[in-house]
Amino acid sequence: MTGATGNVGRPREQAHAIGDVLGTPLRFTELARAEARSAMLRFMPEPVVDGTLSILGEPTAAERRGSPDAERVLGRPTRTFAEWAVRNAAAFR
Repeated sequence: MTGATGNVGRPREQAHAIGDVLGTPLRFTELARAEARSAMLRFMPEPVVDGTLSILGEPTAAERRGSPDAERVLGRPTRTFAEWAVRNAAAFR
């Protein structure tokens, strides 16, 4: 996240930020809905797959921005996704 009104980043950018922290380039491969559905059906029940894909959809610009209330709720300034990745690098190893 880049502040209360900043862009939280798209998955491709987030994957790159995590890869930077790990020192390992990560690839992000976007799948068409049908491809994602087919892959998910291998390990999830159909109603869960369809519900998940409906919820995920394509985020709007407003959904990609951090909430202006985040700083108030957190009691501190928001941080960037890259900062979060640095603090949580061990979880990705």
